[in-house]
Amino acid sequence: MERLTFVYGDDDSDDNAPAEKQPFDVILTSFETKVVNVFRRYLQTGDESEDSLSLTSAAQAIIDLLPDPPEPRGWSMELTVFWELCIDTAAQIPYYHICQMKLARLLLALRHSPKTAFTVIWDRSRDIKFTYEFNLLNETSRDYYNPAFEPQYSDADSTPEDGRRWVNTVAFYAHMYALSGGTQFSTYCTWTMRDAFMSTPSTDYDALDCHISAAAQWILCTGQNIFSAILIPPEEEHSLVISREPWTLDDWHRWKAGFAAAEGEEHLQQETRQLAKKSIILMEALEATMISGQRMTGG
Repeated sequence: MERLTFVYGDDDSDDNAPAEKQPFDVILTSFETKVVNVFRRYLQTGDESEDSLSLTSAAQAIIDLLPDPPEPRGWSMELTVFWELCIDTAAQIPYYHICQMKLARLLLALRHSPKTAFTVIWDRSRDIKFTYEFNLLNETSRDYYNPAFEPQYSDADSTPEDGRRWVNTVAFYAHMYALSGGTQFSTYCTWTMRDAFMSTPSTDYDALDCHISAAAQWILCTGQNIFSAILIPPEEEHSLVISREPWTLDDWHRWKAGFAAAEGEEHLQQETRQLAKKSIILMEALEATMISGQRMTGG
C-alpha cells in the first residue's frame, strides 16, 4: 500500500502569516499543527518506525490536545477544528486505502471521551442521562458538505481532482456509518444516492464518474448495514440513538438499476464502471442471503 502525503493549507508553515496575530489565533495554529503531526504518525503505512503511533497512542494524544469542554453544550473551537482536519485528511486518502478505515477507527476510539461527547440529563431525580457522541461532528460535516459537480450548480468549476477528493470523503463517511452501528452520516448516504441516480444529468460524464463512484462507496463499505436497516428498521424508541432514513426495498432496487446503467455506460471511466459492477454483485449477494435468512427466522 502506497505511503500517503498530506497537505494542509500552507502545509503547517507560518511563513506567510500576518505579522500581527491575536493570541487565540496563535494557540489554534499550534493546536492544528500538533493534530496534523498525530495524523501523520498514526496514518503511516509500510514498515513500522519509532515515530509511528498505535491507535491507542494516537487517540490518547488527541484527547490530551483537546481542551476540557465548557458546560453545558461542550462547544470549543478546537473540537470544531479537529473535525475539520479529520474531513480534510479523509479527502486526501484514496477511497481504497486502508488508512480510510484507520482514520475512522481513530474517531471511534474517541467517541466516549467527555472531550468529544456531552451528556444530557433527562430526569435528575432518577439519574436518567443520555450521551451525545461526536459532539459538533454533525454540525461540522454539514458545514463542510460540498460535493464536487454539485447537480444544483451545473456551472460549478469542479475538476476531476475535486471529484476524487469527494469520493474519498464519502468513503470515510461510509466507514464511519458502518463502524458506528448506523449512528453517523446516514443522511449523506441518501444525498449521495440522490446525486448519483436522480439529480445528475445522464450526459455529464465527469459528474457521473464522481457521483456513481461516491454512491458505490456506501454499498461497498457498508452495504450490509444499509440493507439491514431496510429489512429491519430501528425501533421507534431507539430513534434518538440510531439514525433513521426512509430507505426501502424500492430504493435499493433503484440504486441497483442505476449501477447497472452505469456499468454499461461506455463514456464513463473504467474505474467507475468496475465500482458499479462490484456494487451490483454485493447488492445481489446481500439480497440472496439476508432476505432468505429473514424468511427462515420468520422475519
